[in-house]
Amino acid sequence: MTNQLKLLFMLLFMFPMSGMAQNATLSPAATETVQEALDWISGKLPDIKMNKYFDGSLTRRGYTEIYTYTIEYDAANCTVILNQKYSWVKDDRSGRNDYDVETKYEFKLSDIKSIEIVENSPYYGVNSYVVKTNNSKDLIKQGENAMVNEFAIKYNELGELAENPERFLNAFNDAIKNCGGGKKEKY
Repeated sequence: MTNQLKLLFMLLFMFPMSGMAQNATLSPAATETVQEALDWISGKLPDIKMNKYFDGSLTRRGYTEIYTYTIEYDAANCTVILNQKYSWVKDDRSGRNDYDVETKYEFKLSDIKSIEIVENSPYYGVNSYVVKTNNSKDLIKQGENAMVNEFAIKYNELGELAENPERFLNAFNDAIKNCGGGKKEKY
């Protein structure tokens, strides 16, 4: 029996669990709080979008970039999938989308350090909610197999959040804290 315990401790020491595996099941009260926050975010996310026209020079036409977002989640396990749809539309009368890309960002709320507003980045008039991981570790799955330590939700339209964009931050941070994320970095 003691050899089995030694082996177990040795394996745990050699192969420490990532933040994704460390999360225990939430209490019913915490699950309800996370569910409420994510439901609220899900209701507001369709209004958060970037729809920006970039004027072309005399030798080329302008174009429009459009970013829209949806969210899937499991509050009890603190897992989130944020779907980003990017469209590039040429400035012609057909109005067709010349380019469409969908990207999924999958993460555990316990792995997230913060979400913050970055203004006028990368374009004037376009702001972003930037989601960052603990200790800048690559814990957010982007697409099929890439791992990143942050991503941006770009916007120049917020719908009813236009007067108070911090409400989105508050809801997201509430869900993060209830899932064990938002830890201060040691150094």
